[in-house]
Amino acid sequence: MAAFEKAAQLYQQFVAETKATLNWAVYEVTHGMPGPVFLVIVPRASLGELDSSPTQVSAAKAMTPERMNAFNQLAVDGFLSVERKLFRLRPNMSNPSPEFAAGDPEFWRAPPD
Repeated sequence: MAAFEKAAQLYQQFVAETKATLNWAVYEVTHGMPGPVFLVIVPRASLGELDSSPTQVSAAKAMTPERMNAFNQLAVDGFLSVERKLFRLRPNMSNPSPEFAAGDPEFWRAPPD
């Protein structure tokens, strides 16, 4: 738990210093898995953002070897495992509130695929 919190703080500090416009949400799983388990959700508009995002490029330039080593050491010391998964949000399988859907009405009215 302490390693995750410290890694999250280091990452948040790094993002703030680079003035990156990254969004993420963190959830702690409280039932059904041996804990502590955290889910870190990073939304992307497209897969292309993973390859050529200006934010990713500027962030990569600012990540010094010392910072990368500190972050990696936290992972080695405190993370049992890290998994990366790709999910797709499908409007026809979701039930957002009207207020939430108002943020992008065209997306939420998309025909089923």
